[in-house]
Amino acid sequence: MKKLYAIPPPCVDHGTDIKVWPAGKNKRFSVNSAYALLSEDTQQMSEDVWSKVWKLHVPERVQSFVWLMKHDRVLTRYRKSKMHLSSPYCLYCENVIETELHVLRDCPKCMGVWLCSMDQQSRYLFFNSDLQQWIKLNINGAIGGFGIENWSSFWAIACHSIWKWYNKEAHDGSFNRPYNPHVVIKNYVRDYDIAKRADSIVQVRNRVRQNIGWKPPELDWVVVNTDGARTSAGSCGCGGVV
Repeated sequence: MKKLYAIPPPCVDHGTDIKVWPAGKNKRFSVNSAYALLSEDTQQMSEDVWSKVWKLHVPERVQSFVWLMKHDRVLTRYRKSKMHLSSPYCLYCENVIETELHVLRDCPKCMGVWLCSMDQQSRYLFFNSDLQQWIKLNINGAIGGFGIENWSSFWAIACHSIWKWYNKEAHDGSFNRPYNPHVVIKNYVRDYDIAKRADSIVQVRNRVRQNIGWKPPELDWVVVNTDGARTSAGSCGCGGVV
């Protein structure tokens, strides 16, 4: 009732009533402004995630792979089955559909990487999140790892490596996965970090400011300034000033 009492009654002195859309420019309704109003929170959350994806301390191809993951566009067997290119089932687990989460997290072929890399307290949350929650969780560095300073970088490079090894096994019969894949990934992260820091070292150079312009010749000397040009048709010209 107090809210009703707080609404002032219509008054002739205030003019006629008009329709106003507070979310639009000039108080006018538009579909764009309505969509922006409805999706404001989701859009802000999405922009935060995208910003963190492109700020990951990893090679650009790894950033692009995480971008594909976020869009659910990694070409898994399940996705290929939608195109009638293969069955949707994992090559190693037979009756399990090969989604992104399965091939990158839940498949026995890759689960050992995660179990050997994270602490016990993080495992339940890590293995029980859906795809979008899982990506956000790892990009934000909410997982604790064994001897891993930057979990988000480790996670991104690990996902890319797991996917690369999976495809090599599927298409190259002579390929074998590393014996200690989590160690290989840790070394990759360390080497990339060292290379990135070395590349960011800027050598300080002494700068000399010099004005560019015509200078008079020394005594008993004559200066001749010349220039020439040639067109693609073959004609040319030149000139000089003493």
